[in-house]
Amino acid sequence: MQHSRYRARARAVAVVGVVGMALAGCGGDGTSSAGDPTTASVAAVPTAAPTTVAATTVSPPTASSTTVSPATQPATTPPATQVATSAQPTTAGTTVPAGPPVFDPRTLGDNRALPSLVLTVTVANTNGGQLNETVTTTGFIKEPLSAYELATYSYAGTTDGLRRYLVNGRSYEENQFGDWYLFEAGSRAAPDYSDGLDLRAGTLAGVLTADFAGEAELAGIAANHFVFDETDLANYSAYSPDNPSPTVGGDFYLAREGNYILATHSKESSPGRTYEVTEALSSIGQVGEIALPAELAPMTQALDLGVELAGLLPPGAALSAMVRYRNGIGVDYYTYRASVRTNDELLAFYRALPPTNGWSVSHIGHVKPHLEKINCETSVDCVIMRNGGEQIVVSFGGTITIEHDHQHVFSPV
Repeated sequence: MQHSRYRARARAVAVVGVVGMALAGCGGDGTSSAGDPTTASVAAVPTAAPTTVAATTVSPPTASSTTVSPATQPATTPPATQVATSAQPTTAGTTVPAGPPVFDPRTLGDNRALPSLVLTVTVANTNGGQLNETVTTTGFIKEPLSAYELATYSYAGTTDGLRRYLVNGRSYEENQFGDWYLFEAGSRAAPDYSDGLDLRAGTLAGVLTADFAGEAELAGIAANHFVFDETDLANYSAYSPDNPSPTVGGDFYLAREGNYILATHSKESSPGRTYEVTEALSSIGQVGEIALPAELAPMTQALDLGVELAGLLPPGAALSAMVRYRNGIGVDYYTYRASVRTNDELLAFYRALPPTNGWSVSHIGHVKPHLEKINCETSVDCVIMRNGGEQIVVSFGGTITIEHDHQHVFSPV
């Protein structure tokens, strides 16, 4: 039977993988950053694949993340038909011992309910011999809400990265180009740091069935180990002999208490291409305080300035976000939720505004060069304010923008 043949192959692959990983030992995810918190430990790929139900301890605990390639990921996950059961009484009144655990995707727990965690996701895509790899490590504390995300991208011998932090309600991000994206606490534009943490939406979203491979311990948590292949995937029936399915081999670990996902690993192979994903939880309930690295302290100062500049706006305006481009024109862009509805209302406010906090209105009208976002040069009247050697431009376009003009690139038309 074809399915049995796939099962035999998957188990053979699993045994070979276990031996290889046992010889290789364990290692980190390779991510490095000056701002990397000490609690951001990276779990290794799960290596133990016990073949009996007897409890087995994986030491050190490892986590393989199994995500099916986007090409094979189904849009929805049909419900499984098997449900795990406990001991069943016989007609004679005796009790038959419970069988091995049965994987049922409908009963998976939500790992986001954990008090704190570190999730490391590694995606390795090899196409035509070229390896592209992304490693993303996210630390998360539920109460009080705080988080960090560190990502490293490797492609054709080059490496870039991104880092962002959620501290005291404020979000701080520096991308691979050195640009800043900062969000004030309460901003509706701020990123959702829990997005991507729900492992039920990752690899296992495309897995309907799996074989129990034994008990284990992972990251200090008692777990059940399962293995799967391409015949267990939701979209397997869409393939045919003329359009064969890629070969898929993977495994995952579920916490025995809570049934949430601890780790997954999947490798999809087709001619000339492999796509391998590892998802692994670590530091469960043990993440320490998350703080902004010292070298990013100027980001806090930039947001503080944005709050201060709000005092020059119509009452009710509130800071939402700030952007600084590393290779830009020397301007910081602050966005505010507006309390006025039209540009005419904004201009009327500034025509009546007396000197405030050392700032004075120096020009109302067109500004050059100013064509981006709000065309102050030819279409919209904007405001220039000065405070000694400092200069800002205020414009309206549904929201209010203050451009802190460090280099004095703007001038009246």
